[in-house]
Amino acid sequence: MAEFKVAKEVAEADFERLCALRRIDLDETGMTPKEVDGLARMRRSVVKAICAGSLVVDDKGVATYTPPVDDGKPITFRMAKGSTFMAMDPAKAKGDQHQMVAMIADLTGETAGDISKLAAPDYAFCSLLVGLFLA
Repeated sequence: MAEFKVAKEVAEADFERLCALRRIDLDETGMTPKEVDGLARMRRSVVKAICAGSLVVDDKGVATYTPPVDDGKPITFRMAKGSTFMAMDPAKAKGDQHQMVAMIADLTGETAGDISKLAAPDYAFCSLLVGLFLA
């Protein structure tokens, strides 16, 4: 089992702070069971990444994900803006993954080409963050 760099309690507090600073509503009142399950899955994944040290949340709610490979380049997720949603429009005709790459690129300032070259587990985690941030 991998050694944690951050205690689970600290990681859970970081998740709560991340969501509060990004104005993400974690209140399960009124959520469907599917939505509650989805939020729980996202919470577990984010907390696990914080514990592992691959996701760092600063005091302004900026999340930086570093793929856990030897030369993983940090990817910083800024606050979503209208441009994040607009980035989907040109990619809509090309399909869901093109839209996701466009949103990740907008949120991070990285190129779509660089995002598309992420290893599958890293791309999946970045996609999960987008789902959380745009919930």
